[in-house]
Amino acid sequence: MVKEIITLFCNELGNMRGHFLETFGRLQSSLSDDDALSTLDCLVEGRLLLQAQELKLNFYGEETVKAGIAFVRQHRYTLLADPLDATDNYLRGIPAFAVALGVYDEELEKTAGGIVYSPLTDQLFVGIIGRGAYCIIREHTFPLSVSSVDCLADARLHITSINSLEKAGVFDGGMELMRQTKNTRVLGCSSYELALVATGGVDVTVKSSGSPWSIIPGTAIVEAAGGKVTDITGNPITRKSTSAIATNGYLHETVLGLLHGQ
Repeated sequence: MVKEIITLFCNELGNMRGHFLETFGRLQSSLSDDDALSTLDCLVEGRLLLQAQELKLNFYGEETVKAGIAFVRQHRYTLLADPLDATDNYLRGIPAFAVALGVYDEELEKTAGGIVYSPLTDQLFVGIIGRGAYCIIREHTFPLSVSSVDCLADARLHITSINSLEKAGVFDGGMELMRQTKNTRVLGCSSYELALVATGGVDVTVKSSGSPWSIIPGTAIVEAAGGKVTDITGNPITRKSTSAIATNGYLHETVLGLLHGQ
């Protein structure tokens, strides 16, 4: 069931690519920079919602929540959708944005699968728990596997937001983590930065605050590629999670300890 769901939405996202390219960097928003919203968000989420209803999936998406539509569980699987992760990047013409879709098993209370699609690079990251992870680029498929780096001094770190470290009460730990790793990057696109851990190109991604629809997709991809993901306190990721630490597994406990001053 999960494989069929993932396959269908992979095809759907590929069909939407043109919409993203047509208006990249050219849309305007009347909202603040911290909450930039384009009409494309609603268009994409609307199409995803219709597909979810046809497949008898619960739906939990960014725009439906903003519209005040309450989550209702009627089926085993839930589709979580961020129709345009890093909307602000998109509006400003910064090439770091993605569509993020996650499949969550309500019975097991675990992630089951995830998709992170970068329309600009045409990279489609896919993970299905128990079946592995892969990336499709222009019809070529590459298997994904996390890195084997086991020393922070050799690790490549992504932090999705510096400001959110302070809000989460881990600012000092975050600064120490940055000092001890080989290098640090901030792209501002949570789902994409989580997915990069699955490629082995990034060893640690810290998302200290956020929404489940940008966390669940990357979580599934990282776990399917052999990595480990918890929330910032070390608890398992659920549909209600608002933070995430994704690592190759070897560095996980060390990262958690540093963040909390241990």
